[in-house]
Amino acid sequence: MKRIRIFKRYSKVSRLLVMSFASILLIPGVMMFLFHLYSVNVVADEVCSSYQTVADHLAEEADVVLNTAVRLNYKITTGQAIQQYILSDRRDYMQEYEIRQELIDSQIGFDNIATCYFYLPQFDVIIADNNVTSTRAFFERNYAGSYDEWLRLLQNGSNRSQIASVADSAAPESIRYLILRKVSSLSASDSSAVAVTEIRTDYLRSHLRFSDSRDRGIGVVFSTPYGDLANTPPPWGAIQDAYRNGDSQFKTDGVSYRLLTAPSAAFDFQILYAVPMELIKTSSRTVWQYFLVLFGGSLAATTLLGAYLVRKNYRPVQKICSLISSSVKNDLDNEYALIEDTLQDYIAQNHTLTASCTKNALRLQQLYLEKLLLDYIPNRSSIPDGLKLHNISFPYEAFTLVLFQPDEDFVLFQDETLDNQERTELTQFIVQNIVTELYSKFCRVYMLEINEIPIALCNLSAEERVRRQLSDATDSAIDAIRRHFQLNFKPFFSSVCCRLEDLPQAYAEVRASLDREESETDSRVSRDVYAESIEHCVAIIKEHYADSNLSLTMIAETLSLNPSYISRYFKQQTGIGLLDYLQHYRVNAAKELIRSDPDILLKDIADRTGFYNSAALIRVFKKLENMTPGQYKASILQKKETPQ
Repeated sequence: MKRIRIFKRYSKVSRLLVMSFASILLIPGVMMFLFHLYSVNVVADEVCSSYQTVADHLAEEADVVLNTAVRLNYKITTGQAIQQYILSDRRDYMQEYEIRQELIDSQIGFDNIATCYFYLPQFDVIIADNNVTSTRAFFERNYAGSYDEWLRLLQNGSNRSQIASVADSAAPESIRYLILRKVSSLSASDSSAVAVTEIRTDYLRSHLRFSDSRDRGIGVVFSTPYGDLANTPPPWGAIQDAYRNGDSQFKTDGVSYRLLTAPSAAFDFQILYAVPMELIKTSSRTVWQYFLVLFGGSLAATTLLGAYLVRKNYRPVQKICSLISSSVKNDLDNEYALIEDTLQDYIAQNHTLTASCTKNALRLQQLYLEKLLLDYIPNRSSIPDGLKLHNISFPYEAFTLVLFQPDEDFVLFQDETLDNQERTELTQFIVQNIVTELYSKFCRVYMLEINEIPIALCNLSAEERVRRQLSDATDSAIDAIRRHFQLNFKPFFSSVCCRLEDLPQAYAEVRASLDREESETDSRVSRDVYAESIEHCVAIIKEHYADSNLSLTMIAETLSLNPSYISRYFKQQTGIGLLDYLQHYRVNAAKELIRSDPDILLKDIADRTGFYNSAALIRVFKKLENMTPGQYKASILQKKETPQ
């Protein structure tokens, strides 16, 4: 009876405690579950958004390819040789040759263009960048399908660029994209000449493959009214059917896909991007796993903590429950932020890789030409394809090499702000820019560096006038480099050759000239430069080391000797470079100043020993003595304070 009375007396409190305990378990659990559902949906949307971004990027790249083809199509129709010839009623093989050259020149820099050609109905011929042939022969060699339909496409070209397609002769199930543009009408009854720019479908296809570089089963279709380019998985027909039916999801071969589309901003095509639902669900499943672990741990902790608090009183339970609920919610927010950041990092990383490839295109071009000169390409028949792959073109018929031999010691930036590697790279940069600017006015030039020696590969006309221009431009370049940067170079020219296969022989020729010059220089130095020149160099350094402008050139001019000769001879006789000897002498002079006056300022030491500033003094001092001037000064003071 006593227990019943106590229960009745405290029944309201008991009910409140039970309700509070239930609230501790139920309310956070429901909130967490609802928040989880929201998080899963948001993550799925974010994943789809990331894939949509990739699809939009592919559409933008395809737009760029087509826009480039249209611009090139317009460019070649306005060429002077073309405008003159399309109205002619008699064939002129010289004019046809000039048109071919214009086609070749116009394609330079367009790595997404397969070929350009002209259809001339009055002669029933095709003028292409590689040859001139009859219309039917050109079709049979390059295309499959109906010749008459292809001919109607050409004859129906308009004054504005328009897109068409034709089957590939190598693979009839594949297509080629053509950009057609009428040049001008011959008469009211005759057909018009038509310019055709053909897009490299393998360029587009490679970008579609890149979108699925990790073999995740993503299917991509470049869908146009003129034909389709497709990735392999899933079957591209299922993607097209889903797109025509307006389905956002479809299933084929037991795999479900989410269909994303990215339309062109300027042309009539769509990028159809089929993403396996498993990829989208994987991210959501990760959130679900985190939720279960978090929910189970929170539920166990809440149960134990609630049971303990119910035994005490109601108000602490209410407060702590609120704190736990807030803490759990914050944890979930952090989990979602982590997943979102991971997805954004992934997308940013892919853009960075694309930019890196673009940035290193010039270096890859130089490496390929270097292999060509060194004869490291065993399959000579692959050279034309390799040049096209690296966007290298030679519009002229002759080749020659110009090698620039530098002095042994560079006198650029003697304040040691750059190390030897950086100084060499800067010197090569200066040579490349000046030589390229002067040579580009009359020939095609590619600058290379083989064994850190600049070499210009020149593609030029075989005319004698152009060769004289090359010689004059070389003299101007060397004079400008010597006058503005105090760098001395000597050029070596190879013989003129007319075949790419002869370039390794041309390189061997300039290398032999360089080796022969160095041998003659060594013998000339040993024969002409007398031993007293070493003493004269040392005497000049002792007298003028405090002059910050003292350089190898100044010393050589004082002795009326060539800078390269005296530098080579000094190092040959003493085992140390002339400039290195100058730096050692200046550092020893700085040490003597510190020993005589430990309170002297670094600025005064630099001024009195020929360094440009205190920073240059500290850098060279530490390099030669393995300590800074301040540390050396401290060691001098410590020795004076130490009793003997």
